[in-house]
Amino acid sequence: MKPTFFQSIKAKLLNIVPQGMMMNWSTFDKSLFILILTGLDQVVWWLWCVYSYLTPEVREWIRPDYMLQRITEISITIVITVISLVGLHKFRHNKLINQITPMLVVSVFTVLYIHAAFSIGITSPTTIGGYISIVSLGFLFMERKFIYIVIFPSTLFLLYLIYLSATNQIGYAPVFSEKLNTSNIYKNTFWIGSMAFLYLPIFIVCTALFEILLTQWRNREQEIKIISEKDGLTNVYNRRSISEKLSLLDLHELSYSIVLLDLDHFKTINDSYGHDIGDRVLRRVASILAQNIRHKDMVGRFGGEEFILILNEDDLSVVKEVAERCRHQIEKTEVQVHNDLSISITASLGIAVGNQQKNSHENIVRLADQALYLAKSSGRNQVRHYLEIV
Repeated sequence: MKPTFFQSIKAKLLNIVPQGMMMNWSTFDKSLFILILTGLDQVVWWLWCVYSYLTPEVREWIRPDYMLQRITEISITIVITVISLVGLHKFRHNKLINQITPMLVVSVFTVLYIHAAFSIGITSPTTIGGYISIVSLGFLFMERKFIYIVIFPSTLFLLYLIYLSATNQIGYAPVFSEKLNTSNIYKNTFWIGSMAFLYLPIFIVCTALFEILLTQWRNREQEIKIISEKDGLTNVYNRRSISEKLSLLDLHELSYSIVLLDLDHFKTINDSYGHDIGDRVLRRVASILAQNIRHKDMVGRFGGEEFILILNEDDLSVVKEVAERCRHQIEKTEVQVHNDLSISITASLGIAVGNQQKNSHENIVRLADQALYLAKSSGRNQVRHYLEIV
């Protein structure tokens, strides 16, 4: 089925707007997005102007000649915006276009805003509220240099217009009639409705974009935090995170147990089948360990083929049970090398239990490492604990 005109326009707009996180968009893509918002904002103004011009009930509150002029100006602006969007998107790979578009778009947006603000009152709630919202969003959304270059001259110009208006050197809100401008505007329902109608789109868009950007920032910070805590290959905690956890347990003088695990003959697996298979083995073991500990416990990669478990438990029999369960699950696991070959893996484990009022985590790790050495020297694929060290 052939798409309708509006479906085609929608498809073109979606094609112009880039995908992915807004904060990662290129400056050029952000500029196109601002241009789209500029066009939508102009449509809102056009609707308000046309309604005000064609509604007899409010005709006494406007200057029809100026309103007609604004309708013409905004109509031209909308057409130019659409043409610019299509043209810029078509020539987006042109280096010069990429360089000049951001500053050009920000400047055009500012000029259109100031002109619109002047027409309804340079100190009106819509002007002040919209200016603060847009500038704040600009600093969050665009590169600062573009905002700074535009913000200072535009702010000075706005202040100059406010001065001219306050000293009666220019008319205030020329789109409104003299009758409205000299009356108590805050009691005029048309004026109040106009302010709300014109500011509401700015408020909604700025609030939505603020929320989107802040949510994306929070999500990215969380992702960075997870990446910094986890081992990239096995997705269990890395050595730095383990060290921080142990230091925290030391600080609060809590009792816990440490289980060190070393894969048996791992070098042979790497040498015989390649590092890809070795990585697959490490990931499988990490998954087994994560599935066989409690939620409050912690598993990490201590280095190479060595893993560490931190158990919030100081009962040796319970710790041995957990370690033995992990050893057994690893022993019965097979890792597929190719369609006709699978390999078995085993692990040796060493346990140390300590009371934090007596031992630091360095001492407990050392005892667990000695117990691990005992397990390996006694034939591997077994669990040994620190009390067995002679």
